[in-house]
Amino acid sequence: GNSQSIRNVVPLNGRNFSADASVARRVAGSVAVRLGGGWQTGTNSTTGNEFTSHGFTGRFAVEHPRIQVSLSLNQTLANTSPIYSQLLGVDPTAALLLGSLNPIPSDFRGASIAIHAVPMRKVELSITWTQSRQHLAGIVNNDLSLLDARATYHFRKLQFDAGLIRTVQLFSNYPTTSRGRYYVRISRPAKIY
Repeated sequence: GNSQSIRNVVPLNGRNFSADASVARRVAGSVAVRLGGGWQTGTNSTTGNEFTSHGFTGRFAVEHPRIQVSLSLNQTLANTSPIYSQLLGVDPTAALLLGSLNPIPSDFRGASIAIHAVPMRKVELSITWTQSRQHLAGIVNNDLSLLDARATYHFRKLQFDAGLIRTVQLFSNYPTTSRGRYYVRISRPAKIY
């Protein structure tokens, strides 16, 4: 956890706390199952306004030396006021004029699936898919899907990566945007003393 306090024209106090735990059990030969989860809470307050968030994460994984598959879920419930933050960026004294603002309820939900495989020596394959959705006052504000797939080949001290990153996002009332990128990367580790 942490606690922060800033004293200036607009005082800000923030407190955050999180806890996380996981357990693993070998079920057969080299196969293990891992189950975990966490909880987080936070509060930020300034000039008569208090914004809170509370959420949890859950994780499940099946692990083998050659392949690992994991699933994670995340949910956060909060209240927020984006106009307030924007006004403070322009004029800190605006908080004194605005007084207390009604918080806007918001929620965030996300899910990820990741698969990592080592089908043969020196070759790795990874794929991650993430879907997240955020609501402000019950209306979809941000809907994002992300796919990241890559293949890695190790040759002596060189590492060759080729992959694809693709996103599809719906933000507020704007049209859906889709972006894709292919990449090739060659890297080599170096030690700096």
